[in-house]
Amino acid sequence: MNTMIFDSYRRKQVTNSKRIRKYWIFIVDDRTFPEHLHAGIASINRPKQIHQQQSAIAEIIGVRPGDYIFFNLRASKGRPPLLYGLYEATSTPYYDESPLYKEAQYVGKPGYAGGLPYRVGFKHIINFPKPIRIDEIWYLRESGHIWTLHFSRGDAVGVHACVSVSKPEGELLVKMLEAINLGLVERPKVTQSLLPEERVPIINMLDLRTDKLGQLHYEASLKALLINGLADGMYKDVFGYYDDFIPNLPTGTRKELDIVLLKYCDDSIVWYELLELTAGTFDMEHLKRLYDYEEWFLRGRKVLAPLQVHPVGIAYDFNDDVIKNAKARFKEGKNIKLIRYRFDKEDRVLCFKELSLS
Repeated sequence: MNTMIFDSYRRKQVTNSKRIRKYWIFIVDDRTFPEHLHAGIASINRPKQIHQQQSAIAEIIGVRPGDYIFFNLRASKGRPPLLYGLYEATSTPYYDESPLYKEAQYVGKPGYAGGLPYRVGFKHIINFPKPIRIDEIWYLRESGHIWTLHFSRGDAVGVHACVSVSKPEGELLVKMLEAINLGLVERPKVTQSLLPEERVPIINMLDLRTDKLGQLHYEASLKALLINGLADGMYKDVFGYYDDFIPNLPTGTRKELDIVLLKYCDDSIVWYELLELTAGTFDMEHLKRLYDYEEWFLRGRKVLAPLQVHPVGIAYDFNDDVIKNAKARFKEGKNIKLIRYRFDKEDRVLCFKELSLS
């Protein structure tokens, strides 16, 4: 393999030893939730289509031991959707097609929800017997206290899905559970996961085929690899010293921003970095979408100043019109970055190079 193409790309993956605990929500139903609790293992669908499989892997690949987990129990006949907590991840994500345990009737059965083979172990750390009604959480969207949360992600890749929320939102959900469970906190039910001794890392299930040297075929594979690195605090020499990341951020009209990076100061967000990805060439349609996301942040998040929002395009290459537009914007003193990626197939890592706009 000709590795000269990577010589000018940043291969140093700067990390920060201090990692902020992330908050995740797993969407479950009446049949699977008891089995998840019994085994201490959360899981999501494996869709039939290959490109959707990459997207599903990207949902769960960022979970790390020590992260907090909630469960969104979907609505059923006569009952609204509910949020349960609080749990803590005990493993990195892995792949396993077998039943969660011998008597399991749903999770691991090929005929149900694709077998739910994308999994992560967890333990129960605080048992709040009374859950939160999801409609009570939606009320907080109007005040802006809840803004990254959505529960429709599973519609794209299956009824079981995994979404992330920001640290302030996660802490708010814990406070809500505490408020409705005054004097009712019970002994944790799940103290140890029934994890298999040998586990296939979820990253090994990605389809990392390339269309040309250094160019991944699937955008979702690029996203999954990037999220996997962000979860370990990597690429801070490229993106700055972020504290948190939110994949698949809903921005209205069923559109999702690929990834947003957050920098905190206590419970306040200092800056947002909006990452719009494409595995191939970044064109004017991608750029318009990125500008739309920026406008959504400026209006919807009511940031103190535009300098807090940093749009970033990441692609194998960029159209000339995109580069010309970005350079004109840069001369006006407005934030924007264009970053080329290359996938090193031998080392299975991403390499980055920021384009000069000056």
